[in-house]
Amino acid sequence: MGRDKALLPWPTPDGGETTLVEHAAATLAELCEHVEIGVGAAGRLATLGWPTFVDVTEGAGPLACLVAGLERAQALEFDAALVLACDMPLVGASELRPLVAALSGADAALWIVEQR
Repeated sequence: MGRDKALLPWPTPDGGETTLVEHAAATLAELCEHVEIGVGAAGRLATLGWPTFVDVTEGAGPLACLVAGLERAQALEFDAALVLACDMPLVGASELRPLVAALSGADAALWIVEQR
């Protein structure tokens, strides 16, 4: 594609524009007290104003970011972690609330979309 997908533009309700990654972080901020952005390499996306953490293996893709995020949540002694990929901008807080509710007392919760 030649461009960082996280920095692609996404419209805001007020007619403005944000990036996919900032949109995802703002969505999570509606549900979580603490939001950090997983980045593939040190320094990437550092200028956005959100705290970041680096993947366990630089450039290894989404699973490396997920592992790093879970390790980060464990290091911060969080009870749970909610992850949202930046390339899922149509997933909003309203879709994630039932998932967060399902986490109460559970080891894990998985969001499933039924076939249409």
